[in-house]
Amino acid sequence: SDMVLYGYYDEHITVLDGRVLGISPMWGGLVETNASTEIVFTLYPPLGGDLKLKGTVLFKSWLRSSEAAFGRLVMSLYEKDRGGERSQIASVEGYVAVNPRRSEYTFGVAGLEHTFKSGSTIQFGLTFYPSGGRPANVYLVWNAPEATTKIILPCIGHIAGAISLWNMEGRKRLGNPISLNESKVPSEVSLRVNISDVFGVNDIKSINVSLKDIMGMKILENEALSLLSYGSQLYNAVYAKNLTIPKGMHTIEVAISDSAGNIHRLEEEVYTAYYYLSKIKVKDGEGRAIPNATYTIMNEAIHLTIKNVTGGDGLITYPLPESSSVGNYKLNITYKGCLRTLDLRVDSPLYGEIELPLYTLKLRVVLYGIPLYNAKVSLWRDSLQESSGRTDSSGRIGFETMPPGNYTVAVEYMFQTYRTVINLDKGGEYEIRFSSPLFRIGLWILVFGVAAAISLNLMMIFKGREKIKISDFKYLEKLFAGRIPEALSIMILGPPGSGKTVTLESFIKLFLQERRRCIYITNTGFPDEIRQSLEGFDVPVRDYEEDGRLIFIDCYSSIAGKASKEEHYIESPGDLTRLGMEITACLGSSPRGVDLFLDSISQLLTYVKQDQLVAFINAVGARMKGIRGRFIYTVGSNIDVGILGVLEEASDCVIELSIRDLDGVQERNLRIKKLRGRRHSSRWVEFEVQPGRGLVFISRYKSF
Repeated sequence: SDMVLYGYYDEHITVLDGRVLGISPMWGGLVETNASTEIVFTLYPPLGGDLKLKGTVLFKSWLRSSEAAFGRLVMSLYEKDRGGERSQIASVEGYVAVNPRRSEYTFGVAGLEHTFKSGSTIQFGLTFYPSGGRPANVYLVWNAPEATTKIILPCIGHIAGAISLWNMEGRKRLGNPISLNESKVPSEVSLRVNISDVFGVNDIKSINVSLKDIMGMKILENEALSLLSYGSQLYNAVYAKNLTIPKGMHTIEVAISDSAGNIHRLEEEVYTAYYYLSKIKVKDGEGRAIPNATYTIMNEAIHLTIKNVTGGDGLITYPLPESSSVGNYKLNITYKGCLRTLDLRVDSPLYGEIELPLYTLKLRVVLYGIPLYNAKVSLWRDSLQESSGRTDSSGRIGFETMPPGNYTVAVEYMFQTYRTVINLDKGGEYEIRFSSPLFRIGLWILVFGVAAAISLNLMMIFKGREKIKISDFKYLEKLFAGRIPEALSIMILGPPGSGKTVTLESFIKLFLQERRRCIYITNTGFPDEIRQSLEGFDVPVRDYEEDGRLIFIDCYSSIAGKASKEEHYIESPGDLTRLGMEITACLGSSPRGVDLFLDSISQLLTYVKQDQLVAFINAVGARMKGIRGRFIYTVGSNIDVGILGVLEEASDCVIELSIRDLDGVQERNLRIKKLRGRRHSSRWVEFEVQPGRGLVFISRYKSF
């Protein structure tokens, strides 16, 4: 777009001798200036951003002389940086005749490409050099509409803008699609357009909006937006208008008109839709849940891509906009090289199961019919080791969730290795008859038999002497080196399936037994599901609720598109203001002896910005510590490392969980990673979940 900068006089800009270059001139009377020395006009204020030029620059000026004159006219374009250094960008000259009657002169420079830096300024210079004959006075005539000195610049993108939608109160930015779960149909929103202009917002003369439906029919046409606020340096401004958007897909078109009459257009597709909870369980060919399977949910219409891993229960849980508004979704699930792709249509709460063709490869290793105990078995596929382990006393070992295909099995025993190839189809047990040159010699068979029998008996004896001590959740106080402090914010951190929720609920059970009040904020399941889980740990939930010592704040029903049955709930999953009000209501007038629990932070990141969530967590933590309460929340270790670091720094205590697979058995461990201002043990401790007891700690030792 071509931008016109006019030279005019402004007596207030004394540093430039009043010779100003600008988009909106303040004309005065005609001014005549002798052109025998260079006359320079300077852009004021400086550029508010980088300005790219590409094309033809035109210089226009009006000259007159005291008598007929002939000479060389030079017009130049300069850039003056922040430090005051000036460089010539373009210059053009030509021989012209000048008469006492003023005339317009136009020069041009084609093919110019240059980028002026933010904070620099543009200068237009003009000089007339007389040639031969009797010298005459030549004047530049300027500062009036009838004699304009100007430069026309071929600008690229000097105006930029961004469209956003907010609720009618202007306190919450809406996502795209706009959720109809928390608003009425049609949706009433506040349209905001943030405009930045390198020449300043005075360059903007009008801004209008049109709204089209999916068929291109205009529901709204060229409605003016009003100025809402200026930026800090008048290079940007926010314009606003209230809109009513029907259900479905619509296009918002914004037309911005600048001082030169150019039209700059912005366009945004916006969707309004109901959100429904999608809950899909990923399982193997034998019906077992698959944790840590990688999944991707994609929707091209709304540019949605969700990447995550399944939880310990194998579930994919996510609220999705209805397909009738945004179209179908594509779901990809991968685990151990096995890929499953599905098309999803979401027009109601979606509950389903997806089976991956993965099976348990069961092996039994024998030597002349005798089971081999503690033989090392390695599983290989395509020259890569998939897994390894050791056989039990019956010579058996299992490798779970393996895709069908050919595997090389390597068995190592008494410094001998035997390899064979097995084709896994749909599970079942395969017998491997260990064989090596050493064991084909009769004498060695006898020696081996005696040695194996002795070794097996010794191993079984020592294995039988392994002692296991089980301790309840209060064992955690040993790691804290005393009672768990009050006035504490605790972050429970771990990967999917590591036991974050059960650890949180074990804290609730412990503190309820200590006669404290507990407030549970849940956004990962319905409150009734949480009640059942706590009752499975022998917690008398109903008694505690009737006594007012256990209170639920339901943040999950709105995600699932259902009405909440709880006294305390929020209608929008990202409404942190309402959540804060519900916390205040639950604390009551006597908030002493109260602990607050939140499961989980990871779910909230779907609906609110990271900085807003961090500010909320800090505010709630400070509030609970101010009343000598504890704030305990869970967070997945797979979230953004930046926000994870901020949350760890803000927390007084970090309890870290881990999970690993040992020969088909999942082992979970816990440690106190951080405890501010207090000595503690940071060693890893094994734990498991037992029906009726909840989380218990496992201590293993041997007695000889």
